[in-house]
Amino acid sequence: MNAYCRNTAFFGAMLGLLLAAACGGGDMDGKGRWGNRAEGEQRDPLVEVVPVRTDNIASVERCTGRVDARSFADLYAQVSEVASDVFFDVGDYVEAGRVLARLDASSLELRVVASAIALREAELAHSKARLDADKRKSELERVMKYFDPQNPETSRIYSKEQYDAAKLEFDKAENAVQTAELALTKAQGELAATQIQRGHAEIVAPISGMIIERNIRANERVNTGALLFKLADFRALEVRLEVAESSLAELRPAKRLRAVELLGLDEKPDLSTAQAVLVTLTAFPDAKFIGWLDRVYPTVDTGRGMVVVTVRLIPPADLNEASHASLLEQLDPDARKSVMATAASVRGGRDLNQRPGLFAEALIATKLRRNVLLVPGAALVGDSEQIWVVTPDANNNEVGVARRVDIGRRRGVTSEGSFELLPARAARGGEINESEVVKTGDLVVVRGQSLLRDGARVRIRDLSK
Repeated sequence: MNAYCRNTAFFGAMLGLLLAAACGGGDMDGKGRWGNRAEGEQRDPLVEVVPVRTDNIASVERCTGRVDARSFADLYAQVSEVASDVFFDVGDYVEAGRVLARLDASSLELRVVASAIALREAELAHSKARLDADKRKSELERVMKYFDPQNPETSRIYSKEQYDAAKLEFDKAENAVQTAELALTKAQGELAATQIQRGHAEIVAPISGMIIERNIRANERVNTGALLFKLADFRALEVRLEVAESSLAELRPAKRLRAVELLGLDEKPDLSTAQAVLVTLTAFPDAKFIGWLDRVYPTVDTGRGMVVVTVRLIPPADLNEASHASLLEQLDPDARKSVMATAASVRGGRDLNQRPGLFAEALIATKLRRNVLLVPGAALVGDSEQIWVVTPDANNNEVGVARRVDIGRRRGVTSEGSFELLPARAARGGEINESEVVKTGDLVVVRGQSLLRDGARVRIRDLSK
């Protein structure tokens, strides 16, 4: 019995020690090993904020398409010969006028020599016919000096028969000259044709661009009409898009300005009248490119109700903030910043090689709104129609008070990542509720909204700094 009591007392003492440790070890100030738990629970929530901005924004038309080159060149074989040399391959960039491949020209050179000999023979035959015609003409003139065809009876040296014979010989000589001239012209044409064929033994690039297809190999025979090379000029790329016909009224291709060039008249686009297009390529998802609406096709696909438009891409290395200001101002600030960052990275050496065939997602700027309040889309949580604005303390901008702002029926144009916040409406009494007013520079919560209540104190992390 005593042993049982001793064991019970021992276990009771141990249980008491454990309870004391769990309650803070008997610490009189209420602090345990892990500190004051109530103090941690009462700490103000941390929210991430960005300031409201005043800038431009435009509603957009979303569509997809493929990148394509504006200028292609297909090089076909004009003669059937064996390829002796191939100098370039797929992926090589070539300048206009460069020889891409060379065919065996030995037989063609023999034809050129034979044609040259035939031309020389024709020239000699023509010269002989001309001399003979001059001789016959002299004989005819001598006869006509003493013989008058109008009064043959008065002639005492030449008879009419002699005159007719001289006239006939002269006519025959003139006909021979004309025949020789035709033969000479034919020989000249045959020589020119063989020389052209000889020139076709060299496959020359007609444009500057990149080789995207090669169907010729050295020491293999190529047949007339075979496609040997395909070139594309990557300096001028476009995206072919399909837009619903219901949006046709919102599309405006760039106006054309006539400009006199060295080779004649050409039309230049007036970028100040063009619609900006924000383009994202699947191959480079973190990069943003800008282009402009070039052309709207004159017909609509009756089966699908779609109209085709083409968008000209601006190479990032050529993007200039001053000369392309009319396009950049149609983008929201975040998109504009991304486009300029992409251009800077390309100038810094990043390889963002745009090429035909890439899949593209495009946002065509339609209705442009200038100098409006812009709120980031992350300020909204789910389908809610409210945002949280934080007012920092006067003495400490790292803490502040949150207030809820109802923005129902105050959302204007929505773009990629931002939306327009319309001014607060006046109440029935004609006064505006100050709690609903949002101004440029106000801090809007973009993360941590679920922890907030109206009037709650928060800790601030400004993402714009």
